[in-house]
Amino acid sequence: ERIYVVGFSMGGLIAAHLAARYPIDKLVLLSASLFYINPRQLFTDAATIIKKHFSSTVDAKEAYRRYVNKAKTTPPRAVIHFRHLVKILKQELPQVTTPTLIIQGGKDDLVEPRSAEHIYRTIRSAEKHLHILPESKHIICHDCEQ
Repeated sequence: ERIYVVGFSMGGLIAAHLAARYPIDKLVLLSASLFYINPRQLFTDAATIIKKHFSSTVDAKEAYRRYVNKAKTTPPRAVIHFRHLVKILKQELPQVTTPTLIIQGGKDDLVEPRSAEHIYRTIRSAEKHLHILPESKHIICHDCEQ
């Protein structure tokens, strides 16, 4: 009888897309990735983030490995579909009026926190909440503030 939709990362975009088009009762967006990483800037951004957020060389190497792995394993077709969905959703966000909870990791190294802030400002839900988990990275359901 009640429909709640929860989406994580790109699934958050799909969940918001559904909320813009269909009547749902509640919407939860976890690390919703509205702003994507520019592949050309990937290594530059990785170096900046490593310098800014990591003090030990072990953490820095692990973060760098994650970026390189992400760049190598993401199929180009998936990036094309993702960008298409972002383009559609940016136009549809003002149509979202569903009560919405947005949760974003403050140390997310894949999705910029401004994605969550933009979604929060753009949706027209009368009841909406934005929570930034200051110590969490992208996989917020399994991170230190789960």
